[in-house]
Amino acid sequence: MAFAGLPSPANAWPIDPSFCPVPRFSAVFLAHRTTWMVFDYNLQFRIISGRLCVGHGVLTRVPDIEIALEIHVNNMTFNQEETLRAVTCIATGYPSDYTYYPWKHMSLNGKLIREIPGNDRGILMLPVTRTEKSYQDNGIYVCKADNGDIEQSGYGFVTIHAKPIFMPDIEGVNKSIVHGAVGRTVEIQVKVFSVPKYKLVNWYRGINRDLKISPSPKYSLIESSGIVKGEFHNTAVDLDGFILTLKINNLTIDDFNTYTVQIENNFGSPAEYTLNLELSASGSCQDINIALIIVGSSIGGIPLVTVGVIIVIASRKKVIAAVTLTSSLKVQCKQDSQCSSDECCYYHEGPMVASKWRRAVLPFNVMVQGGWCEKYQPQGEYCSSIAKMNGHCGCAPVLKCKWIPDPTLSMLLQPVIHARSMQIGGHLEYQP
Repeated sequence: MAFAGLPSPANAWPIDPSFCPVPRFSAVFLAHRTTWMVFDYNLQFRIISGRLCVGHGVLTRVPDIEIALEIHVNNMTFNQEETLRAVTCIATGYPSDYTYYPWKHMSLNGKLIREIPGNDRGILMLPVTRTEKSYQDNGIYVCKADNGDIEQSGYGFVTIHAKPIFMPDIEGVNKSIVHGAVGRTVEIQVKVFSVPKYKLVNWYRGINRDLKISPSPKYSLIESSGIVKGEFHNTAVDLDGFILTLKINNLTIDDFNTYTVQIENNFGSPAEYTLNLELSASGSCQDINIALIIVGSSIGGIPLVTVGVIIVIASRKKVIAAVTLTSSLKVQCKQDSQCSSDECCYYHEGPMVASKWRRAVLPFNVMVQGGWCEKYQPQGEYCSSIAKMNGHCGCAPVLKCKWIPDPTLSMLLQPVIHARSMQIGGHLEYQP
């Protein structure tokens, strides 16, 4: 409805009771309203035969009133390459002379990150940030203003689309070294912040990424959401992020390697994180003091005996030397359960057997041998019962070390030779 040409309050239209002889209606219209003035227009009129007959109208000004202050901040989305990024604070109300305070940048979990000054028109220009740090501008932005009578605040969300970020090592968020033990299961976890969420995840094993890992009985790839710790503009914050887990079952020596996870979300280049899986403390190198006291005659008539890296010099019926050596033993296992199904743990403590039939042993009882997993010997392989007595795997449980006679030897001589422990006319072999 237009109100152009309405008379001023001092020149109201005259009313003529005989002009429209039907009952009179009255109504009140808001003719004009600004932030500082309100007008009321009272219109009295009559209708004759469907025709409006205006009889009287009065336009009056209502005294100035206060209108509540309201603050509104638009939600904004930018990508990591943008440098001109404006966030606007819109204030409405009367009086309309507004004062703006510094903006507050807060995490989505309500922690204050920083304060940033805006201009006197309520516009905040986000400071220029290096592309790789632009993700730190995500969050809630709070605008506060007053009009001399009241203070009011409002907030909006700023979203930065950027490449995924693996959180730095704040309170142990992401580790560069993970420990495990042979035969056990280990979980390698990394925590990431990604807006928008990543679309592709790849795990690799090896410093040169020799193996791309896929889900299998050996490997499980797990993704979940959760709170991750990060750092926005030198302030530690809790973020809504993601947890990526690589689960490795039945660890073997080959599994102690370098692992890399690569993710991308179509913003910037793919993000990568690399870590190493190492033996746990029980599998680390440790110093072992071995006291060697050589006593008695030579073994098998041989005065020079070599055991691993230890050289023992012996002379018939007397002590040649008393030696204390320090060796480093890398213990990877002590039980078969720590190895895979086709392996056993080669680990032996105590005297080393030198002869099965004479029960001869090397005389240093604190000898420790092995400490790693080794493969079972297959069927048909030559065997040695002495090796088994000294802790080696030998054959699988379904096989035995059996005497295999030389088929060219007389059948009459074979039992005699074997009974007298003569290693001629045949050999020992792993068979069912």
